[in-house]
Amino acid sequence: MGKFIRLRLYPELREGAELVGVFNKLEVYLLSNEAIILFKSITERERDLDDIAAIIESRQVDWERLMRMAVEVTERELGDKGSRGIVMVYELFVTLQCIEEKHPGLVPRNVLEKLEKLGENYLRRWLELTRGSLSRS
Repeated sequence: MGKFIRLRLYPELREGAELVGVFNKLEVYLLSNEAIILFKSITERERDLDDIAAIIESRQVDWERLMRMAVEVTERELGDKGSRGIVMVYELFVTLQCIEEKHPGLVPRNVLEKLEKLGENYLRRWLELTRGSLSRS
């Protein structure tokens, strides 16, 4: 359908998806671990944090790809939706920070540091967009 939760299924999120099967006219794909982590990072369900931790524990996460995808989705969201867009980089940082508190040493320190800096920059941009949309109202 092109959307999951409150986020569009952007090409970056479909990248690396594997075809599970074809059922009549329905094609079913499994998203990459990185895309699953991004989607689960915008929910507020405790079990999603556990799911993300399990994915990380499996050692099947490409951290550079995950951060790149988060930046690309944030750029699209702020470009397409402005102040209503999701700051995915920040959402991912907060989620991984929660996981790190619950499972110390699971998330690489350099990943958290990089996401924190990126998140701060994109939140500033989001605030500027918010101020701009409020002044036009």
